[in-house]
Amino acid sequence: SQFSGKLTDQLGRFKNIKSLDLSYNSISGHILSLGKLSTLSYLDLSNNGLSGPIPLSLGELLPLTHLYLSWNKLEGPIPPSLGDLSFLKYLDLYRNKLNGSLPPLGKLSSLTYLDLSDNELSGLIPPSLGELSFLKYLTLSNNKLNGSLPSLGKLSSLTNLDLSNNELSGPIPSSLGELLSLTDLCLQNNSLSGPIPLSFGELSSLESVDVSVNKLNGTLSEIHFVNLTRLTFFYASGNSLILKVNPDWIPPFQLTSLSMGSCHLGPQFPSWIYSQKDLSDLDISNSGIVGTIPSGFGDIIPILNT
Repeated sequence: SQFSGKLTDQLGRFKNIKSLDLSYNSISGHILSLGKLSTLSYLDLSNNGLSGPIPLSLGELLPLTHLYLSWNKLEGPIPPSLGDLSFLKYLDLYRNKLNGSLPPLGKLSSLTYLDLSDNELSGLIPPSLGELSFLKYLTLSNNKLNGSLPSLGKLSSLTNLDLSNNELSGPIPSSLGELLSLTDLCLQNNSLSGPIPLSFGELSSLESVDVSVNKLNGTLSEIHFVNLTRLTFFYASGNSLILKVNPDWIPPFQLTSLSMGSCHLGPQFPSWIYSQKDLSDLDISNSGIVGTIPSGFGDIIPILNT
């Protein structure tokens, strides 16, 4: 059965409670002050109809390790007091109506999971975010964040990075190549410019890359892919990148999906595509290829979805 109605201050009577899970109910109204729940380490209010601001008092719950407020209608800024929760490991504020800038988060030294996506957050990504060395999952997608990417090279545990659908600009920092645990990188639909750094080729754990719909330019060479043996998805359409590799180049990866529309691959058909035996989706539209379709192309057509 589901609970409905509003949270009441009666919750403050459970002063020794350590875990509170009211997720997937029909609770509405504001989140009341929970500062008296001084032993609380786990709080899940996700998937309700909660509205109003995130109360400052949540920052008083110093033992808190897990905080889930996703899928509500919370609005206003993220209170800076959340940045004082040094034991916090999971912070999920996905799919609300939060706005304003990101507060300093450098004190969240235990954080492994941070999802602030699908809100209305704006302003810069604070440099302090790059100090969270235990962070494994970071998504700030579908906001209005702007400015350049800070250095993220100290995020040595990071496996998933999603900054897509924002208003980020400037270059992709070379420090990105220090994220040796990274498996999924999504920077799609921003205004990032300049070349993809050569350090990109050091990301030996990468499986999926999406840098499509930006303002990237410059040359992609074999060095950019030299250690990407696990890569299966590569999306770079909507940029002005130039792929320049040797005619006999055989990539170290096997792609299932390749999208490089509007990038420059021509004038000859890129012969390395023949080596991609697992390819099921291919977009090389408007890529400067001229002449006739090579006869060998018929060998890969049966496995394509396009």
